[in-house]
Amino acid sequence: MDIGRKIPVTCNRLKTVSSIEFITKSGVTQLFRDWQKYGVIISHMDIAHKIGQMIMVGFDGANPDRVSKLITDLHLGGIILFSRNIDTREQARSLTSSLQNVSQSAGLPKLLVSIDQEGGSTTRLGHDICPEFPTNRHHGDHYRSTGDLSPVIEQAKITAGTLLDLGINMNLAPVVDVVTVDGNEVIGSRSYGSDSETVSALGSGYIKELQKNGVIATAKHFPGHGPTRVDSHKALPSTSISRADAENVHMAPFRRAIDSGVDAIMTAHIVYESFDSLPATLSHELLTNQLRNRMGFQGIIITDDMNMLAIADNFGVEDAMVRTINAGVDILLICKNEETQRRAFNAVLDGVNSGAIEESTVDRAYYRISSMKRNYGMKHP
Repeated sequence: MDIGRKIPVTCNRLKTVSSIEFITKSGVTQLFRDWQKYGVIISHMDIAHKIGQMIMVGFDGANPDRVSKLITDLHLGGIILFSRNIDTREQARSLTSSLQNVSQSAGLPKLLVSIDQEGGSTTRLGHDICPEFPTNRHHGDHYRSTGDLSPVIEQAKITAGTLLDLGINMNLAPVVDVVTVDGNEVIGSRSYGSDSETVSALGSGYIKELQKNGVIATAKHFPGHGPTRVDSHKALPSTSISRADAENVHMAPFRRAIDSGVDAIMTAHIVYESFDSLPATLSHELLTNQLRNRMGFQGIIITDDMNMLAIADNFGVEDAMVRTINAGVDILLICKNEETQRRAFNAVLDGVNSGAIEESTVDRAYYRISSMKRNYGMKHP
C-alpha cells in the first residue's frame, strides 16, 4: 500500500494542526501531507499489523528461526542486534538479509534493523568489523579545547558506512545526555560532557552526518539521564531538579537534535519530579505535552528497553505497555524474552479492543513509522 511520498530527513517540526507541515534546513515551509486523507486509509488497515509495526525486539544467538516466527506472528516492525547476534561481517549480512526476506515474504514493510553502536565503551560490533573510536567524553574534551567537530563527523560517516554494509539501517546513537552529577556511571563517558552547548554541538554534528549517509540517528535518553546516579537498568531513578534546569540544560541538546532533523528520540526510564510522578517513558506530560507539542518533535519516539528494572520492577507488563503508548511512544523496544514480547503485543491489542488505547493513537504512530521507513527506502511490498 502506498501511503504517500517520502518525508525529507530534516523535516520534523510540526507547525499547524489542520495539516502537517515541515521546515527544511533552508527554512522553507513545505506542506507535506493532509493527515485526514491518509488517516482514513490507515484507519481501515488491520489493527494487528499496525501494532506489530510499533514493536522492536531483540533475540538470542545468531540463528534467525525463532525471531523469524515472531516477525511473522506479530507483524513486527523492527529488530535490535547485540554482540550476541554477530560473529563476522559475512554472518551479520546474511542474518539481516534473511530477516528482511522473512518480513517481505509475510507482506510486511522492511524491518528497522537497529544497534547501539555509540563508540567508546558501548559498541556491539567487534573492532574487526567496525573501527574502534574514542569515548564521547574524549570527543567532548577535544571539542572544548579546539572547537573541532571533525572527529565526530568522521566517526559518524564511518559508522554509517559500516552499518549499511551489514544491513543495519538505524543506530541508537548519539547519547545527548548532559552529566551534571558525579558518580553517574550508567552514562559516564558515553556523554559528550557536562555542559549543554558541547553536548548539543557534537550530538547535532553526529546526527546530521549519520543521516546524510543513510542511517537513522536516535538521540537519547529524553529528557536526559544526566542528573542522577541511579542506573535505570537496575532501579527507577528520579531527579528533583527544577523545570528551568531540565529545560535549559538537559532538554537543550534534544532541541538542537530536533533542529538538526533527527528522525528518532529514545526515552529515559527516569522520573522528572517537576513534571510528573511517572518515568518519562510513561509520561504523557513529558512525551506529548513537552517533546511533541512544546518542542515540536514529529519524528519517532522509541523507548529504552522495557525489560529494564526501572520499568519491570515497578509496572506490570500490560500496564506499562498501555501507559507507554498513551504517553506518546511510537516504538516499544523489548530486547529479550519472547514471552514478554508477545505479552506486549497482546497488551496493546487488548488495549485498543477495550478502549484503553484509542485506535487513532496507533494510527498516528503507524503513520510516523511508515513514513520514516519510506524515506529510507523501506517500501511496502
